Amino acid sequence: DMEGLARNDTPRRHDMEGPSEGDVPRQRDVGRSRPAPSHPDRHHPFRLDAETYRQQNRPMLVTACTKGRRPILCGEVPAIVKRVLLERAERFHVRLHAYCIMPDHLHFFVSVSKDEGDFPGFMRSFKSISARLVNEALGLEGASKFGWQRSYWDTFAREDEDVRAEIRYMLANPVRAGFCERAEQWPHSELLCWPGT
Repeated sequence: DMEGLARNDTPRRHDMEGPSEGDVPRQRDVGRSRPAPSHPDRHHPFRLDAETYRQQNRPMLVTACTKGRRPILCGEVPAIVKRVLLERAERFHVRLHAYCIMPDHLHFFVSVSKDEGDFPGFMRSFKSISARLVNEALGLEGASKFGWQRSYWDTFAREDEDVRAEIRYMLANPVRAGFCERAEQWPHSELLCWPGT
């Protein structure tokens, strides 16, 4: 039903070039209060248009995974990913609140500018440029080249949701994964600003 398709409290998968086997992130990697869609046979649109993102006027959790869940986001790579994420967010009028780079996936919270924000353009540009720069930095070619999964998941925060608690939960991903004891010890995550400030 159309009402169900319009709900914003379940993760939506967006394919940049169409569906691909194995591209769905493991559900435990998606935010704590974000259940899997209750109707697995329901197909959300592969892409929402930029205007839809602008009209929501709510923070959004985004998850992007490396192709094949390859654990390549380590060493010098997180610094490249962070730089491109910040540059592209500014370029496409997407306010980046916080991010957490894990070895095989990336989480971040953003708000899209109501006037000029272009979230789909931001995602395309971020994935393309970051993949190119990582491949250049690591000298990867052919089958060994780094890439992102075609799809990504995004979830708008519900109006009754404690977004700060969700951001803290996201930033604690490395602790739950056993990489560090406290979230602030992880060098590849950062709180840049709280939504609404």
